Parts: sequence; structure tokens; C-alpha cells
Amino acid sequence: MDNNDRVLKYVQDRLKLGQEKYGQSIPLAGEGGRDNFRESLEEVFDMVVYLAATLVELNDKRFYENELQLIKESENKVVRISDVNKEIAKEWRNKDD
Repeated sequence: MDNNDRVLKYVQDRLKLGQEKYGQSIPLAGEGGRDNFRESLEEVFDMVVYLAATLVELNDKRFYENELQLIKESENKVVRISDVNKEIAKEWRNKDD
């Protein structure tokens, strides 16, 4: 199945879902009091809200991942400093011998 077929299948699946949900095909020319243009604008605005929320989530995730990385780097530095301190202490002990 090529990409065009995949996109068409997705559209067909969405149309089928809408037909099952509303019990009719997509309305035209204001059938049933529906306004496709107004409803599509509402959907676009909903999409903007969802995308903005996703951006906030991604930024939060990146922030926390960066913080976690900084903590890990700090822990590694502490371990290295601790190792250095152990070596210095060992050298001082050997110096007294």
C-alpha cells in the first residue's frame, strides 16, 4: 500500500466513523442545520489548543530531562571528586609511613 492509499484509507475510516457516530453521511448545503465551514473552523481552533498543549508538554519533558541530565552529571562529578579525595587521603597516609 503506497502513501496515497494509506492517506485515502485514513480519510475513509474517518468518514465511516462520522457516519456511524451521526447516523448519516457528511451533510452538504446546510443539511440538518449543519454548517461545515463553521464546524471546520471550530475543529481548527481545537487543533490549535491541542497542539499548544502538546508544545507545553514537550517543553516540560525537555526541561525535566535536562534537569535529570544535570543531576546525573553532578553526581558523576561528586563521584570523581570523591575518588580524587580518596587518592589524596591515600597519598597522605603513605607520606606519613
